[in-house]
Order: sequence, then C-alpha cells, then structure tokens
Amino acid sequence: MLEAGVGTAASAQLCATLPALTWGTELFGPLLLTADILAEPIAYRDFGMVVPAGPGLGVMLDEEAVAFHRLDGPQRRASASASRG
Repeated sequence: MLEAGVGTAASAQLCATLPALTWGTELFGPLLLTADILAEPIAYRDFGMVVPAGPGLGVMLDEEAVAFHRLDGPQRRASASASRG
C-alpha cells in the first residue's frame, strides 16, 4: 500500500500500541511521493520512523496544500474553464 503522511501516521500510532512488533513494517510511503498535505513531514531517522507525538494522529494538515490538491479546488475550476473556453 502506498499511503501519504496521514495514513502513515495512523499506521504508526496503531503499531505503537503493540507491546511487541515481531514483524517488520514498510511505512515509507511519504518518501515516495513528490508532495504531501502535512504541515511537517514524517521524520525518518536511523532506518526507522519517528512516531508523531501531537494530539490525535500526531500530525497537522497544511491547509494550503489541501486546498491545492482538492479536486474541486479553485485552480482545478480555473483549469477546467480555460480548457472549455
């Protein structure tokens, strides 16, 4: 599965609740993407991932990035209008 930062944070929070993790994980989806919607990217160090420590999933959204990537966002509507016109 290729997940972005929000999905990776959710998976990391779930894995962090386990008393022991006897199998490996592959939570490197955000490293393969050219853009994400997180205000701060997921941190990776020493061949591991730092579990975000904020409230909820531990991450905050970058509202400008969310607006930019929305399928019904203003730049999409402007692009669609220009292609029709």
